[in-house]
Amino acid sequence: MPEPTRWRKRPVVIEAMHYPAEPTVHDNAALHRWINDNGGRTEVVRVDGQYAIAIRTLEGDMLARPGDYVIRGVVGEFYPCEAGVFAKTYEQVQETIIPRICHLDPWCALAEGHDGECS
Repeated sequence: MPEPTRWRKRPVVIEAMHYPAEPTVHDNAALHRWINDNGGRTEVVRVDGQYAIAIRTLEGDMLARPGDYVIRGVVGEFYPCEAGVFAKTYEQVQETIIPRICHLDPWCALAEGHDGECS
């Protein structure tokens, strides 16, 4: 009989947006726009007297409830994730600004003949 083996998630960077516990109209619009503008599909639904967002996923429609995170996965798919699970699984990426190096010299903005093309 086959036995389970252990696996570790690969360290990939995903995009996510928090659906606040008490969302405003602006919060709802921003979340819908982000998903729908990037190939996802959403619909506003009412569950247990509370608004939620139904997200079309690869496995069928899933509900994002206030307090959840919505994740854009590695192949562009969207799906909800409960805040507690999200906190145990992900950490925020600190963006690092990498200075551009000019092909002319370190003082490219001051260099005569600068063509604006840095690499």
